[in-house]
Amino acid sequence: MNLLTGVAMIVKESFSNPFQESYVVDTPTGVVVVKPGADLHGVDLSGVSLNGADLRNIDFRGADLRGADLSGADLRGAQFQDTKLDNAKLEGAIRV
Repeated sequence: MNLLTGVAMIVKESFSNPFQESYVVDTPTGVVVVKPGADLHGVDLSGVSLNGADLRNIDFRGADLRGADLSGADLRGAQFQDTKLDNAKLEGAIRV
């Protein structure tokens, strides 16, 4: 995915649901849109900062979150089977 594709995704998301919080993150493999309920299965998000983000119901199965900052994030309902979480910051994250 290139930057223009990522920008197009943001614009589309803004019009389809203007009240849903979305985050654009630059990952080692390209730009990714992160929003509640997203399918990020197997995505490389190593080292990204999603501090305090709304990450509810996201599918992180098999994703690489090594060194990511998820401190203070809302992780309710998120799936983490086989996710790489080495050195990830999870202080204050909500996980019920």
